[in-house]
Amino acid sequence: MDQVQKIAIFPGSFNPVHEGQVLFAEAAADNYGFDEVVFVLEAAMVDSKKRASMLNVALADHPKLTGMLLQAEEADAFGLVEEVVAAKGRAEYTLLLGSGEFEQLINSGEAMHIAEGANLV
Repeated sequence: MDQVQKIAIFPGSFNPVHEGQVLFAEAAADNYGFDEVVFVLEAAMVDSKKRASMLNVALADHPKLTGMLLQAEEADAFGLVEEVVAAKGRAEYTLLLGSGEFEQLINSGEAMHIAEGANLV
């Protein structure tokens, strides 16, 4: 039987991605046993393609860390998780949130819905 991958979803503006975010993602991967941490950018952000390119350069030397540009122009928290799951497939998902993203999730009213489909860190 195949082992289910553990994937963390880390949304943010990453304008630009900085060493603290990379260290946080690496520590999360090590401490929680994630096979992959996906940094997720929303397509609707200004210069999102440029940011995605900079993100990929910053993550190039970190094999467990990858970048992903959402295709949806606007994605709420549930849409974000759905799009990553559609791209990555069957896995155990965890949502890594900074304080800003956590506040947005709580204010969106989607926290319970998201918690049903993903772990929160």
